[in-house]
Amino acid sequence: MSQLDSANQQTPEMVANRLLKNLGTSKAMFCFRTSSGSIYAADGQARTARYKTSENVYVKPSKITVFLDHKYLDPAQTDRGSEQYLPNSLVHQHGFLIFTDKDGKPNHIESWEDIPDSADYEAVKNGLQFVVFDNIQNKAIKKVPISFAPKLGTHPIEFCDPTTHKQGHRNHFGDVIENVTVTNNVTDEESRRALESMAKLSLK
Repeated sequence: MSQLDSANQQTPEMVANRLLKNLGTSKAMFCFRTSSGSIYAADGQARTARYKTSENVYVKPSKITVFLDHKYLDPAQTDRGSEQYLPNSLVHQHGFLIFTDKDGKPNHIESWEDIPDSADYEAVKNGLQFVVFDNIQNKAIKKVPISFAPKLGTHPIEFCDPTTHKQGHRNHFGDVIENVTVTNNVTDEESRRALESMAKLSLK
């Protein structure tokens, strides 16, 4: 699911170039860095490519990436017994992304193409949820709202192809975001420089 790059020391320019190449784009729509030092770049379809700095590993792009507020994982802020508390052990293997339409019908989402064409921005914004499904009870036991925009204090959740992803997981749950830069309204070169600046923070 991932490729180990050469053992040579990476540079910010190398990281930016490789992430953009993996995404197949000349410009990232946004980029961010997590508390573990991982660097992410996103394309216009909300896919992310990741560089795991701690292991010098580039990970294949996700199918889609969304963002979860840390409060839904922090027992100091959210009651452990509540429907919205998510133990980390459940997130990787049992989590799904769903969109609930105006009629209350849940739709399993693996890419943006799975969202009905009739859904406008507000409907998508309000209808996306991360759900943990219990096969024994045959019902969703945890439901939390998610966002399609990265913010400080949120966690990225990359939905991936389980046949190529580590340990067969269908998603990757990232550490909390510490730095984020939105670059959709800048030039390709400015976007690349923003990604390089993000990489510099982890390559020190």
